[in-house]
Amino acid sequence: MRKPEVFKMACLRDIRRLFGTTSANPFYAGFGNRITDALSYRSVDVPSSRIFTINSTGEVRMELLELAGYKSSYVIKLHPFLRSSSCAPSRSRVSGTSI
Repeated sequence: MRKPEVFKMACLRDIRRLFGTTSANPFYAGFGNRITDALSYRSVDVPSSRIFTINSTGEVRMELLELAGYKSSYVIKLHPFLRSSSCAPSRSRVSGTSI
């Protein structure tokens, strides 16, 4: 059985260790597309209020808080922003990786 969250948790813990035990948590927020991504970010102490999942329709949700009974009064939709040419960066300027 595949468990990608186990790999992601290990990677996040390794990155956190690079910053030493005396420094603040290097992770401010976490984004993913599955609840297991949210659990991975919690494993390195990212607050639930800063962990977001983005579903296939472009809705940004705070699933961990929703599981705890928190009901948001709004859902952010990303797709209108991504379709706008003024907000979308050109491909030549986009770089970086995602965990």
